[in-house]
Amino acid sequence: MKRGNAVMGSTATMATMATFCLIVACLGAGLAGCSAQPEGQQEPLAQEQAQSQEQAQLAEASGGLPGGSSSGSSGDLDAKEAGQADAQTVQIAVSVNGRELRASLEESPSAQALVELLAHGPLTIAMRDYGSMEKIGPIGQSLPTSDAQITTAPGDIILYQGDQLTIYYDVNSWSLTRVGKIEGVSDAELREILGSGDVEVTFSLD
Repeated sequence: MKRGNAVMGSTATMATMATFCLIVACLGAGLAGCSAQPEGQQEPLAQEQAQSQEQAQLAEASGGLPGGSSSGSSGDLDAKEAGQADAQTVQIAVSVNGRELRASLEESPSAQALVELLAHGPLTIAMRDYGSMEKIGPIGQSLPTSDAQITTAPGDIILYQGDQLTIYYDVNSWSLTRVGKIEGVSDAELREILGSGDVEVTFSLD
């Protein structure tokens, strides 16, 4: 009888242990299921990294600038063209012996002062020949100079000593202020138009 009771007690203990192990196994499986991420779902950090990579690829494909713009956009081109238009060379008319010539002015304070003078009306100067290389005459007032050592060329318009204008038809090396240059005629044609003696020359704006 005592042996039977011992067997029954041992059986009950084993059943209890088996039940406990089963409960522990079930709890472990449940916790593992809760901690696992659903298929196809990424951690927040991984999502942010993926989005950053996508944005970088899009920026590279669109020229490296936000919004798909690039350094060669139409807005930049329009601004560049506008700047070029503003920087166009100012031209004046030079009338001598019945011929009207064209001259392009330098971008300088001296040339700008000449333009401001001509804005009041055409300027006619009685010019005399000097040194068989230039025609020179007074302008009636003084303009700012910016003398530099240069070698003149036929067609150069020079501001000499601030109060005289010179048209060169030959070369000369001196410290002078170039304000413009007559264009559209050859050296020989310019010499022929200016003639060999005194001449009246009229400078005017377009």
